[in-house]
Amino acid sequence: MFGHEVQIEVQGRTYCIYKWPNIPTYLCIEHEAYPDHVLPSCHSYSINMMRLRSVLGSTYQNHINLMSNDQVIKAVKHMLSTGSAVLVRKRNLQFLQSLRFDGKKLCWINHCGSERKCWSAVSGRPGYQTKEHQNKGDYGPLPEGRWLAKQSEYQKISLEDAVVGMSSVVGFKRGKWPGSVIAWGAHRVWLHPCAGTNAFNRKGFSIHGGWAAGSAGCIDMTSSISEFISFFLEYGKDMELIVEYK
Repeated sequence: MFGHEVQIEVQGRTYCIYKWPNIPTYLCIEHEAYPDHVLPSCHSYSINMMRLRSVLGSTYQNHINLMSNDQVIKAVKHMLSTGSAVLVRKRNLQFLQSLRFDGKKLCWINHCGSERKCWSAVSGRPGYQTKEHQNKGDYGPLPEGRWLAKQSEYQKISLEDAVVGMSSVVGFKRGKWPGSVIAWGAHRVWLHPCAGTNAFNRKGFSIHGGWAAGSAGCIDMTSSISEFISFFLEYGKDMELIVEYK
């Protein structure tokens, strides 16, 4: 529970109101909710109304007890519309799982925080795989921070892409998989930086395989990529990746 978090229950869903600047990044925000869809339903539930009154806090402390439920809801809507607070639907974190990468291994983390499985993995070209090189495009490792691995951006190489990409081996970058299975393996999942992650103006990162450990900044799992992908596709949800080098 965060210091300025107020929870309300509406139609079996949990919503949270946070006052700026105390909104927790990534942890429990799924997406912003619309006040007009949520707050009116609080009118007939005394616990929700009590919690909404607490949102108003010191701003209305001199006459908050004299305000009607309608006035309280209107005042909370005003806070949300002016940007001094935000209303979000809280995600069910009970079975949420994540990924962690420390420069030497990629670990699958269960919802309780324990390691379910770890695979050897590297990021960056040989000699550039440590933290101090993370700002070096095409050489350094994936920048530290939080990234999102999306189910919708999983890709498996096709026979055509494998053949076209193979021409890159002799010096020409061709196709969607330049270097073919030698550079990528047969699978990849694209990564996107979450808010607050400094990518140093770098982009085009993924988790992939390949024949030899090393990359231009992606996470290279070499021959372990197939097992990781089986875990990922079975899980069926987008995953947060935390990158922190030792």
